[in-house]
Amino acid sequence: MDKQKRCIDIYGEPLKIGDEVIPVLEEALIIGISGTISKIEYSEKYNNHYITITDKQGNVLLESVDARCYTTKERFNERENEDFIYSINFYNKRLMLQTSLPLSNITSVDYEIPEDTTFATINARHTFENDAYSIDDVYSLIIDNKVKVCHDKEDDYYYLMNEETYDYHDISSNYRIFKNEEEFKVFVKEIIKYFNNTDLTHINTQEIFDENEKAKVFEKSLINRLSN
Repeated sequence: MDKQKRCIDIYGEPLKIGDEVIPVLEEALIIGISGTISKIEYSEKYNNHYITITDKQGNVLLESVDARCYTTKERFNERENEDFIYSINFYNKRLMLQTSLPLSNITSVDYEIPEDTTFATINARHTFENDAYSIDDVYSLIIDNKVKVCHDKEDDYYYLMNEETYDYHDISSNYRIFKNEEEFKVFVKEIIKYFNNTDLTHINTQEIFDENEKAKVFEKSLINRLSN
C-alpha cells in the first residue's frame, strides 16, 4: 500500500485505484486508451509504477502501462488552463521525459520529484509571429555521475550522454551540476519558491518574444540567478 501511495502521474501528483485517467505523453497517446485505474503495480527493476486501466463495466482495456504517461482529466484541464510561460521537465537515466511541472505562483513546493531523475531542464514558451511558438531549454540541472556532459566543439552545442546505453539529449549551454540528489532536490524547491513569489503578469505569453524586452530581461536575470 505504501508503494501504491507513491504512484504518480505526469505532473508528479498521486494516482490511486479508482481514478479516471487519460493519456498525456506521446507513447500513451498513440494507443489513446482512457479509463479507470483498477490495479497499481510497482517494479523494483525500473523503480516505476504501472497501472491497469478498465472501462466502466470493469473490462480490462490496458495492462501494465507507465503511470507517468497518464493523469486525471480534471488535473489535465487545470494544467492546460494555467497561464504559464516556464516549466521544469524531469528526465530519467535513459534521458526520457518523466514529468513536466508548470512554474507559476501556484506551483506546490511539496511537489514530489521522481526518484530516478538524472537531470531536469527549465523551459520557456517563446512566442513568434503568426501565433507560432517554441518550447526552449533555458537552463539544465544535472546530478553528477549519472550522465556525462559533452560539448561538440565543431558545431558548438552541449548534450548529455548515458555512457552505458549511449542515449543522449541536447541541453542548453547554461547548466549546473549537483553533487548528489539531495542537493538537486533542495535547489529545485528553491526554484519553485522563487516562482511562487515572482509576479509574471508583465510578461505577456502572446507577445513576440524578440520584441518583449521585459521577458528578455527576466529570462537573463533568471539564468544569472540559477548560476549563482
